[in-house]
Amino acid sequence: MSVVKTQTKAASSKVAASPKRKGTRPKSGSQNKCLLVGSDEAFLVGAGDVAAAAGWDCDPCPRVEESLRRAFLQRYGLAIVDVGAAEHRHTLADLFRVITGSGGGLVLACDRQGDTPSELWSRENGAWLYLPGVSSWEDLTHACHEAIRINQRLREKTPWGAMV
Repeated sequence: MSVVKTQTKAASSKVAASPKRKGTRPKSGSQNKCLLVGSDEAFLVGAGDVAAAAGWDCDPCPRVEESLRRAFLQRYGLAIVDVGAAEHRHTLADLFRVITGSGGGLVLACDRQGDTPSELWSRENGAWLYLPGVSSWEDLTHACHEAIRINQRLREKTPWGAMV
């Protein structure tokens, strides 16, 4: 009878590291989705009504941090952002970069005060359009229709940038 010898390794106290998850955004998504960001409920409702009437599928988000998470997980063709609150500017800057980055979305920055520093900040961070002193939701109507048209044209481009 032959004896089979087996070797066993001593149990190690080290735990194998799990593979890292890649932090990549989805390659596709609805370019007809519109992210609404603002802490004021009236802003979210008013902007949502106007954007929906223009053909956007709206996703209201009252918390800036949550909007950044949503923008990373889902592609949006448009984000309508109330930039009046200065305490969230760093997070909003990240949000602008995520929306306008590889997905090619547009950011429409709304500011009820309409001050120059907010406009400069919005434009420096990639806002497609800055609307100062928005007094009525009709001011937003034309911009939402124009954003739909721009998104359609961007989707019709070939990978080399030429129109099909």
